[in-house]
Amino acid sequence: MRCLNHKDMAVPVPVFARFVSLALLLLAAFSFPAEAQIVKLVSGPSQRTALALRADGTLLAWGANANGQLGDGTTTNRTSAVIVQGLTVPVPNVNTSALAVGASHNLVQSGGIVWAWGSNSQGQLGVALGDPSLIPTQVPGLTGVTAVAAGSQFSVALKSDGTVWAWGYNGNGQLGDGTFTSRPTPVQVGISGV
Repeated sequence: MRCLNHKDMAVPVPVFARFVSLALLLLAAFSFPAEAQIVKLVSGPSQRTALALRADGTLLAWGANANGQLGDGTTTNRTSAVIVQGLTVPVPNVNTSALAVGASHNLVQSGGIVWAWGSNSQGQLGVALGDPSLIPTQVPGLTGVTAVAAGSQFSVALKSDGTVWAWGYNGNGQLGDGTFTSRPTPVQVGISGV
């Protein structure tokens, strides 16, 4: 019998398969209304926070919240999902929206606009360095954005014209602007001629 190991615990495959089957049956039995179904799910590099987008555009978050990265207006860690305040992703944009979870900040792109919240210790929210934002705030100066990514303390956006923009911590050159200078506002990544 083959076993799946996790630390000191071994779970026989048939037992594991039965557990998964039971879990799937329970999920099917208690299915959610269409508007409450999760259509996107993402977790970040720290694996301490998760975001989920419902079909109705409601954004949910749970996990660590020391820097307000859950967007619920508090710094209380949550063991179950809470609604991210002040942000609803319009239903027509659900399939084209983008979610990104950094180490202690989050990003959402919807309708070409980028929203950020959580830690701002390195300018990763796209505004002047300072206090964390406990609710989503729009990253100024960015429109036409089609995708976002969040690093440990920096953020990246792809615009519809093919340009890439980055902001936040740049101690290793991760902003791609030819410097090691951190930037609290978006700067274009120098990828021409590559």
